[in-house]
Amino acid sequence: NTETPNGTVTVTISDDHNFDRQIIIPPIIFNGIAYSDPGSGNNPGGTRYTGYGFEVRKNGVLIASRETKGAIPGSYSAVIDMPSGRGSVTLEFK
Repeated sequence: NTETPNGTVTVTISDDHNFDRQIIIPPIIFNGIAYSDPGSGNNPGGTRYTGYGFEVRKNGVLIASRETKGAIPGSYSAVIDMPSGRGSVTLEFK
């Protein structure tokens, strides 16, 4: 697939137990997309990469913002405390 992902994945964890929990987000790897650049003048052609950004929001508040440029991938992982009785947690990955 050569298209840039565009959209949001939303996950809600309900506060439906009377004990504390932790939300574990395994590593999410992301990077730009490779494309061929023919070059011109003094700029040689070759493989180039687009940049790519990634955001995570917890209950609407930005908790992580990452960006990668080039062929080096970025990653995000986390452990989020979810104390009992404080309500559901909604995570948005964009």
